[in-house]
Amino acid sequence: MQGAPAYPDIAAQIRAIGAQIEVARTGELYRALHPVAAPGDIAIARELRYGPHERQVFDVFAQRGASPAAARPVVVFVHGGGFRAGDKRLPGQPFHDNVGIWAARAGLLGVTMNYRLAPEAVYPAGAEDMERAVARLAAIAGEHGGDPRRIFLWGHSAGAAHVADYIVSRPEPRLAGAILTSGIYDKSGGAAVSPWSIYYGTDVARLAALSDVPGLIATRVPLLLTWAELDRADFVTDATALAGAFARAGRTAATLALPGHSHISEIYAIGTADTSLSGPALNFIHAVSKESP
Repeated sequence: MQGAPAYPDIAAQIRAIGAQIEVARTGELYRALHPVAAPGDIAIARELRYGPHERQVFDVFAQRGASPAAARPVVVFVHGGGFRAGDKRLPGQPFHDNVGIWAARAGLLGVTMNYRLAPEAVYPAGAEDMERAVARLAAIAGEHGGDPRRIFLWGHSAGAAHVADYIVSRPEPRLAGAILTSGIYDKSGGAAVSPWSIYYGTDVARLAALSDVPGLIATRVPLLLTWAELDRADFVTDATALAGAFARAGRTAATLALPGHSHISEIYAIGTADTSLSGPALNFIHAVSKESP
């Protein structure tokens, strides 16, 4: 575990909520820490299309006045929502613009994306959307000051599952790296099956075959695996099991467990003085970027 998060009063309330997915209550704790409107130092291009479906869109965040000669790493945030809900920009709230704004201010090209939702879209729709989005960004990143050779996907919850599915189903994913935050990677057993059946189905044999664990261990894509102390038990179990599988295979994967944070607070804190997740994420991106050709 890293050091304690900032804002002790908020941390106490998050701990009082406990290992629950409480979007509204958690949002109220962090809302005032983020700007009400888009900051003037950030240029935002909204609703750029990467496919024909109405949800195949993303927003791009760039720091105004950044040197045009220095192409920036691109970080694409993929929201959660149980495969059936969620959005890159929650109405009337600063989430998940907070991630894009943070990325731009950190010297990156920030992107927040939507994807098709279940039950209309089922496996492997998410991986297909990741592939489309990455391909589109590779084509246009330079227009916004980004480096198409250094694209990072950052998935949270269901978004992490989509990112993992994309990585393991493509022989050469067009990624510099990926951050997997509080996702589900082994769909084969226990509490992991029921919540995700709307997207993956209920066939037990098929679910076992869809496990991302072998593919994530084998991939050449650098990974940062993170989870929260107050994540729901199935997320903690899945993340720690994946970390253990990496260790048993003799493979190195960067891991981060966040003390005092929950499934929602870990993301809503991004862009505030609480850098317990955003700091290591940025360090990972910079470290991998230096190694990229």
